[in-house]
Amino acid sequence: MTRRVVCAANKLSDGTIILGIRHWDQFMHDHLEDRKMSAPEEIDLERLELELIRGHEQGFVDQFGTFLTRKESSKDSQRERTDHSRSWL
Repeated sequence: MTRRVVCAANKLSDGTIILGIRHWDQFMHDHLEDRKMSAPEEIDLERLELELIRGHEQGFVDQFGTFLTRKESSKDSQRERTDHSRSWL
């Protein structure tokens, strides 16, 4: 079965993956706000946000829920375009 990208994703520094239509769209910002609001009161929320996004990695999620880096998804899309162009021959 061909792997298909279904949405944009950011993997935060703690390993959490947040999803959205586009990278850092309103859905992703809302999810980050929810994470901050569920943090214990003694935690500095601005520092938490900086720590979470500092080492984040932009990528995508496929139909199986697997996180793909931009490089991995680019390889898949190039392979799919090549396979698709051959199917017309």
